[in-house]
Amino acid sequence: MVTRKERETEQRFTARYRDQSNDITEQIERIVIGGIWGANGYTTIRQADDLAEALDLRPGQPLLDIGPGRGWPGLYLAVSTVPG
Repeated sequence: MVTRKERETEQRFTARYRDQSNDITEQIERIVIGGIWGANGYTTIRQADDLAEALDLRPGQPLLDIGPGRGWPGLYLAVSTVPG
């Protein structure tokens, strides 16, 4: 059973991190971040790539992303480290 506190926390999270992108925000994100990932932070794709290299991330290797906000760098790393 979901508690009231859990429900309220989920509602706050949903309100804070819902995707409110539009053409303008997507253009800005593409210019600043280097792609459209629903970012709400300042990590660039190059920085995420540098992190993957520094951590020597490989397919199937777990990565714990603590406090990621929307977590776009972790999502990006999950996709970009898959062979293909």
